[in-house]
Amino acid sequence: MLPLLPLRPALASLAVRNMSTQAVRGLPAILEKHPDDVVITFAKRTAMGKAKKGQFKDIPVDEMMQALFKARCDALTAWPFDLPATLEETGLDPNKIDDICVGTCHPPSPAYASRAAALAAGIPHHVPITALNRLCSSGLMAIRCIAQAIQSREISLGLAVGVENMTLNPRPTPMISEAVDKNRQAHDCIQPMGWTSEMVAQTYHVSREKQDIYALLSHTRASQALANGIFSEEILPIEVRGNVISVDDTIRPGVTMEGLSALKPVFPDWGEGSTTAGNASGIGDGAAICILTTRERAQREGMVIVGKWVGSAVVGT
Repeated sequence: MLPLLPLRPALASLAVRNMSTQAVRGLPAILEKHPDDVVITFAKRTAMGKAKKGQFKDIPVDEMMQALFKARCDALTAWPFDLPATLEETGLDPNKIDDICVGTCHPPSPAYASRAAALAAGIPHHVPITALNRLCSSGLMAIRCIAQAIQSREISLGLAVGVENMTLNPRPTPMISEAVDKNRQAHDCIQPMGWTSEMVAQTYHVSREKQDIYALLSHTRASQALANGIFSEEILPIEVRGNVISVDDTIRPGVTMEGLSALKPVFPDWGEGSTTAGNASGIGDGAAICILTTRERAQREGMVIVGKWVGSAVVGT
């Protein structure tokens, strides 16, 4: 037998390139299925409540989370009201939860509130919980946190939660020291998000009329979807203080172009001011929950796989 000779550097480089070109990329790679994939087996939200006037205006986030957790934990037992069949089919034993991550912005002591809510809902005390804040993407960051913990094999099943009550916990005015405030970017980064809306509109010449036209389209589609029950499949009914909350009250039916055009700008001190309560994203109260695990465990325990976690990237925040 002839001895194997080491490849020359040029040949070795060519071999590596050939191997890389043969690797599956793009959409086919994303759609591949492997036992160690991080998958989503359940993803639902509560109905949304209008800030200051809606169905959650008096319900603090710990009580919202208790109802949300309880809806998951009680899925295998009888409820005082009818639950969707899909919920009963995907019931989860709380003893199997390895970790919980809650994304939220403004409630005080969110880690304590989340821990208390989980315990009150019947989740065992040995199940850990944490809270994080990345402003508007906090819920997504909770999903990312659990997914990466599964990828690193620290856990094999976890819950990601997003919750906010903008009625009881509105955005506080950020406070920074005078020394820090002297930096222009530091000063700008704590300003209201509406300023960003106005700046983008002026920079890219998005007129008030264009914003109102797009807003009317959005309001119309939302009203039609609500009337047709399209949102019901993504909503998890929860019981709070004896009431079952299962329908959004944030959607405004009957919005017209005339009505949108008549609204006054929310930030009149910024240039022309084109952001209004009708063409800006609404402020609401609500929560959502997502269960993640490995594909192998989901298949072994008969969980329904509704999605695959691929990856994430964060820019700017």
